[in-house]
Parts: sequence; structure tokens; C-alpha cells
Amino acid sequence: MFIQIAVGTGLLLVNITLAAVVLEVIFQWAHPWPMREPHRRKLTALLVEALRQIRLGQVEHRRKREG
Repeated sequence: MFIQIAVGTGLLLVNITLAAVVLEVIFQWAHPWPMREPHRRKLTALLVEALRQIRLGQVEHRRKREG
């Protein structure tokens, strides 16, 4: 049982890591904009968008839960 859990966990971690690396390479190749200076404004824009998406998800979850 432990071996099955360990193998499954290992496969899952390899899958996630591989997907992240592939997506990073594709993103760098397709969109060179994030690699150019200045980085501060771009990072701020990405952070604001991520926080907006999280907040939107919270609102939608609350709406679904309330009926």
C-alpha cells in the first residue's frame, strides 16, 4: 500500500514539474515581453491580476454556496 502511494505521489510530482517546465519554455518562446526590462511594473500587473482572480473565485464560491 505504501509503495503504491509513493509511486503515485512520485508520478504526480514528475507530471506537475514537467508541465511547469514545458509551459515556461513555451511562454518564454511565444511571449518575450516578460523577459524585457523593467520588471517591476509587469510583476505588479501580474500580482494584481492574480489577486483579482482569487477574489473573483471567492465571490463566485459564495454565490454558489448561498444558493
